Formats: sequence, structure tokens, C-alpha cells
Amino acid sequence: MPNVKLHVEDSLWSERGEAIRACLLPMREMLCAELDVPVGACQIAAIPFAGIPDQPQVNLELLILPRSDRTREKLTALGEKLRAHFDGATGGAPMAVRFAELVPETYVALK
Repeated sequence: MPNVKLHVEDSLWSERGEAIRACLLPMREMLCAELDVPVGACQIAAIPFAGIPDQPQVNLELLILPRSDRTREKLTALGEKLRAHFDGATGGAPMAVRFAELVPETYVALK
């Protein structure tokens, strides 16, 4: 399961929100393929925010459950793919990508 929060600085969202929204479904397809999860396991939210000028205008946070095939190298490569995926839609705005693993024993999801 990837739980994805895409934070986009509000002025960038105002200018490019439609293009960013258009990237969400293809991003879900990419995540399902790369992380080997079904569509129903994904939760994706795009959230405008007010931030500080010296931080990235786009911040993509992915929470995932650990698996042996989700190595640091694989996740780093996926992070680069995600940055490239949003580059045109964001006009090349600075983007941070962060992955965090959940603790399976304490993770609870009610849908």
C-alpha cells in the first residue's frame, strides 16, 4: 500500500493545478507496477499548502509497508521517476520525495 500525499505550494497549485491533477492517475499506475500492489491499496491526495520560500514547492510523501524487494536503491530510483513524472506539470518546480516505512505490527487501516 502506498499512502501518498502530494503537497503543492498554493501559488503553484493555482497556476498548474489541472496539470498536476492529470498526473495523479498515471502516478497511481506507476506505483502499482513498481511496488506490486493493487489499485485498491493506494490512497493519493494532492494538497495545496502555504510554505516558506526556501523549501521545495512540491513535496511528495509516500508511506509504504516494508517488503524485502523494496530496497533503498529501488525506492531511490522510483523517487527519481516520480520527480520526472511531475516535472512538466510543475514547470520544473523544486520537488522533494520522501519514503517512510510503516510498522506492520501496529499499522491499522479501516476502509
